Amino acid sequence: MKKPFITSKYITIILFSLFLLMAISPTIVAEEENPGGKVAFIVKDKVLPQVKANEWTDINITVYDQYDFNWTLLDAQFSDFTMFVMWPIMFGDLQFARYLGYTTIEFEADVIDQNGNKAEGWSAQIEPSVIFDTTQGHVHDVKIRAQTHRLEVDYSVRARIKVTRKDTWGEVEGWNYLYIPLKAASLNEIEMKSQESTRKTSPFSTTKFKLDVTNKGYYEDIFRFNIVGENGVKGLIDAQGLDLKPGETKTITLQVMTPDKFFDAGTSNKMDIYCYSRLNQTHTYIGSVTVITEGFYLSQLSIIIIGIIIIAIALLILLITKLNSKDSKKEDKEEKTKEKTRLKIFKKSKKEEKIEPFQPIDEELQEFKEVKKPQKKQKRK
Repeated sequence: MKKPFITSKYITIILFSLFLLMAISPTIVAEEENPGGKVAFIVKDKVLPQVKANEWTDINITVYDQYDFNWTLLDAQFSDFTMFVMWPIMFGDLQFARYLGYTTIEFEADVIDQNGNKAEGWSAQIEPSVIFDTTQGHVHDVKIRAQTHRLEVDYSVRARIKVTRKDTWGEVEGWNYLYIPLKAASLNEIEMKSQESTRKTSPFSTTKFKLDVTNKGYYEDIFRFNIVGENGVKGLIDAQGLDLKPGETKTITLQVMTPDKFFDAGTSNKMDIYCYSRLNQTHTYIGSVTVITEGFYLSQLSIIIIGIIIIAIALLILLITKLNSKDSKKEDKEEKTKEKTRLKIFKKSKKEEKIEPFQPIDEELQEFKEVKKPQKKQKRK
């Protein structure tokens, strides 16, 4: 079986020769970059951390070496005699031997604004700052460290990393730049803890919550609060313009006022608390409390209405009582009239039929006799 005319070994020689020709021949490159650096990177952190003030914030990245050839592979395929003796004679340049070996990468980090100028109040560094013995295909983990120093900084900046490659003789072969966006952490991180998160109260009443507020930021600041309530419930902080130093905690009072309602079976009303400061005007949610309203409330108008209703009921009862009294008197009068009528009938029938005295002719006359008999005994006495 015949061997192929061009083997992988010859392909490697051709590619390396082209690289040497490009490296040795004069080229015109942009002042900003010289492509000899040739590295790429990815950020290992899924979310870039916010850079803190006066404290180093670490950003982990992975750097991939994308050099033009792989020295490890080249060294495995050719002998030292071929590379260091034959090739210099072949290419007519004894200095090209500086490309034969592992290279060195150096990192320099700074912070620039959107216009490419150095950002004021920022610092950046990279660890490690030098990587030795690297070539195409090598992977390196590095760490960018950044921090801010001033109250007022540009919050949208980039870390600029200059990557410089040096050959085996220590001479600069080329460089390129990597850019990573940076964002400053909020200067007024504030924490709130409520001594009591839920309270019960009646409609149209006032209740109070004690809140512990701590400045978790890095600078002294003046904080203000905004309260957003549900169902007409209103809140007010007793200390508007709270001055807090870094790490300082103060207790404030939240006064909650419930709306006017005659009856409430039990309604849960959430009070959201937002904070903003002199340095950061963004309203930031810091917590909430809950007020449960239940019970009755009688306002002046309610009392007047209830009073009118009670008086109306009393007058109605009095009117009904009087009407019933009149009906009762009328019935008594009619009963007496009937009684007199029966008595007349009795007397008349007595005369006509000569009925014995006091002998009742029916049940009604018997009752009449029993009623009248004691009166006649008194007359005899």
